[in-house]
Amino acid sequence: MFADVKTKLSERWALFSERDQKSVIVLSVSLLVAIIIFGIVMPLVNAQNNAKNSLANAETTYQELLAIAPQALANGQSTPAFSISSLNSEIRRQAVRYGLSIQRFEPQGDNLRVWLEGARYPSVVKWLAGLESMGITQAELTLDDENKPGFVSVRVTFALPKN
Repeated sequence: MFADVKTKLSERWALFSERDQKSVIVLSVSLLVAIIIFGIVMPLVNAQNNAKNSLANAETTYQELLAIAPQALANGQSTPAFSISSLNSEIRRQAVRYGLSIQRFEPQGDNLRVWLEGARYPSVVKWLAGLESMGITQAELTLDDENKPGFVSVRVTFALPKN
């Protein structure tokens, strides 16, 4: 079967002029080079660049978390007295300090629910650790991954500190 195909192709090739044969060879080589470059080399280069960017982002996040680990692990010794309004303003002040944007507040008795969208995880940890060192604790905390690595959506309920 393959011998028949080879014979037919050889006969057809012999019908081409020498100029046409050279043109087909040049076009075939060009097509092969284009397939290798755009089908193999470029996707590999893009994948390598994406992996390098992901690694750099992960290393940055890791270094930020290492830097705040002692602060996050330390507990505050003294707890100042807070009302729900002063709790609200202190949470906002600390959020601004760590570059966080709060989307929504919702008071619930002695608790305060707070929502953040698309926040950097290390900043959220710093923010929560800073609040905890002031005696503002979380009664409930939900973290959801965002589409971008290192970013989260946060829903947290803060309890009014008891003296």
